[in-house]
Amino acid sequence: MSQHNRGSRYHLLQWTRMERNSFAQSLTRLINQPDVTVGVDDWWRPNGDSNRLEARTETLPDSVLSQEHKSAVRNWWLRHPRGANTPNWDFIGSVTIKGAKGLLLIEAKSHKNEASCDGKLLKFDASEKSSENHEHIQKAITEANCYLSSKHPDISISTDSHYQLANRIAYAWKFASLGIPVILIYLGLLNDMKMQDVGEPFHSESDLKKFMNGYLNDVFPAELLGKEIHCGLSSFRFFLRSINISDNGVLLNE
Repeated sequence: MSQHNRGSRYHLLQWTRMERNSFAQSLTRLINQPDVTVGVDDWWRPNGDSNRLEARTETLPDSVLSQEHKSAVRNWWLRHPRGANTPNWDFIGSVTIKGAKGLLLIEAKSHKNEASCDGKLLKFDASEKSSENHEHIQKAITEANCYLSSKHPDISISTDSHYQLANRIAYAWKFASLGIPVILIYLGLLNDMKMQDVGEPFHSESDLKKFMNGYLNDVFPAELLGKEIHCGLSSFRFFLRSINISDNGVLLNE
């Protein structure tokens, strides 16, 4: 079966094809926090067929992330930005958090094999610039970890393992340290039976929580999920959320 009509990316595109107001309400329900709202005038990517690509922070409009903040994040992450990649987000958008504009970051998973424990690898034939970027990213995540673990000793992020998870948490910390509040969500797509050939689906919300709590255990303890993590100028909250997939592929979060 083609990868283009299944999996987390496919379902996110289907979901964002909703009429804007309906999607904003659906997203607000998913977040499920009384002090967090998504409005029809908020910005998000992907956005149905009009903007299908995953976004990187440097591609966000200035109204969502200022040039000053984009530069600060880029220079924190990379030594040589030209031609280098920063993390792609399954979903990124603007939200209102406690009355202030912030960011919503979503990492979507449609099966258990997508939750990688791998570290960040450097190719044996990497160029000098790539090697320096690799080292710079290590320093960026170490900086985030030093701050977070000083407040919450059980947080432990690094490039040695769970790299994708580590860079998501590090980015949430960086945005919050710049004064931008963040909601970070790991979104499980339940009962995506079309993905059984590549990994075991999440069968229920309890199945998702049990699996993800084990996955997160040595990186970000489950008891901190949903708690406000203060990062200086602002804070972030990290949630597990789920959406069920109906027989015809529609996402249901009612």
